[in-house]
Amino acid sequence: MSISECFAYETIYWIATPDELEALLSREKIHLLTVNAHVPIDYTESPLSEALEPYRNLYSLVSAGERLDWDQHWPLFRSYNATQDISRCVFGKEHTYQGRRYKMADLDYHERCVNMEPFVLYKEIKKDGNISIVKCASYLQFPENFVGIKFYCATKRYTWDVPEPVTSLKDFPEYRAFQFIKSCIQAITKPLKIQVGEKAVNTGIRVSEAAKQDARSFYFFSHNGFSIL
Repeated sequence: MSISECFAYETIYWIATPDELEALLSREKIHLLTVNAHVPIDYTESPLSEALEPYRNLYSLVSAGERLDWDQHWPLFRSYNATQDISRCVFGKEHTYQGRRYKMADLDYHERCVNMEPFVLYKEIKKDGNISIVKCASYLQFPENFVGIKFYCATKRYTWDVPEPVTSLKDFPEYRAFQFIKSCIQAITKPLKIQVGEKAVNTGIRVSEAAKQDARSFYFFSHNGFSIL
């Protein structure tokens, strides 16, 4: 990947109960891969429990109204690539680190495949006093605002100095896998609306009735006085 390249992404945000997340990943046979760090030479994929247990802990804490703290809870924030075909992720770049052999995932695959990671919200107060809900905040900065999981996938590849998209990535199997995951989530959820001041705001987040009840206790919503509709 050239240093001048950038990507456009499509994202689905989901307040998922741990059971809902487990059902999606296991029932639809979605594999999780670590591609943003080196892995042991015999690595093939990450077990679902490696992602589900931390997520259960995160969800349990925010459902109890607790305020997450990065210094204490950072091990619970895990990100993976999600795929239905692990053979498409090529590992190479074998190397030795502290006496052990490791390998790295192909960077081009990492950039275009489906990503799964926790997401947080952020309350932004504009100059005119209006409040907006931002979904692009980092969980490294605002772990206390954790609310759920997001899946996202690259749709176009650009270069900084060319205004038109260089490549559409929607014909790749990775984007079709994202569309499949998105349709599964949409089938069991509805859009989340919250009361922000005197306005009802559509957040662009998907939620089931069960998760909606839990979310009323989440720190981000209760701390900011937002009512879930």
